[in-house]
Amino acid sequence: MTDGWITGKEDLLEYCKKHFNFHSWQSVRYWRKKYKLPVRYLPNGVPYIIQTEIIAWAAKIDDLKKSQ
Repeated sequence: MTDGWITGKEDLLEYCKKHFNFHSWQSVRYWRKKYKLPVRYLPNGVPYIIQTEIIAWAAKIDDLKKSQ
């Protein structure tokens, strides 16, 4: 994890477990597809997230849930 980037499945999943209560990589993939979780991939296929993006995304999802 460097400069707000979280790279690799293990680190990304650890972050998502801590903040979003995801328990598997399948959950991350599901949320990426259904709710546009901002997971990106490096050219070598390694997934990464940028913390500022995921915080903004979480706030947006929270607002959507409150409005329903």
